[in-house]
Amino acid sequence: MSIQYDLVQMPAREGEEPSQNYYPRFVSRGTVDLEGLIDKIETKCDRPTVYRVVTALEEVIAQELCRSHRVRLGDIGTFSPHLEGGPVADRSDIRAGSISVDSINFVPTKSFLRRCNAEGIERARTGFRASANLRIDEQKALLNEWFVTHREINTPQFAALSGIRIDKARKALKDLVADGFLLCLGHRNSTHYIPA
Repeated sequence: MSIQYDLVQMPAREGEEPSQNYYPRFVSRGTVDLEGLIDKIETKCDRPTVYRVVTALEEVIAQELCRSHRVRLGDIGTFSPHLEGGPVADRSDIRAGSISVDSINFVPTKSFLRRCNAEGIERARTGFRASANLRIDEQKALLNEWFVTHREINTPQFAALSGIRIDKARKALKDLVADGFLLCLGHRNSTHYIPA
C-alpha cells in the first residue's frame, strides 16, 4: 500500500488574505499501537520475546533522553527532547522547574526516508473530514472502539483516529467533554481524555 495524501489550503492568520495554494497533507488510516507492531514482528520471532524487547526499548529510550542523550535507533533515525519554557529577560531568572519537555523530536535517516518513499504516494479517496462531516455519534462510536483497548486518548491520537485536522480534533474533544462523554485530565501538552 502507498502513503496517502490529500490537498489542503493553509488556514489564514488573523488579518491575512487566505492562501490560494494547496499543500499535500498526510491522511492517516489509523494508528498501529504496540500490540499491532508486535503482531507484525512476531512472524520473525516469538511474541513474548518481541513484547519484552519492544517495551524494554521504550523504557531505555526514555531513560537515555532523560540523561540528556540523543537516541539513534538503528537506521530509522534519531530522537531528542524538545524543551519548553517561558521567556526570561535575564539568564539568572531561569529555573529548572519552569522548563519541561514539550515534545520529542524525531529526525529520520535519509535511507529510512527512501524506504518510506519506496512504496509510492497516492491521492486518498476520502481525504480529510471536516468536523462537520464527522457527527458526534460517529465520534463517540470511534472513541468507544478505542477505549476497548486503551485507557486514554490525546488530541493527536484522536486526530489520527478520526481523520480530522488537529485543530478540529481539539475542538471536537472539548465538545465531547462539554457533552459529558469524556473527562479531561492534565493540562497543556499533557492533556488526555478518558471516558466519563
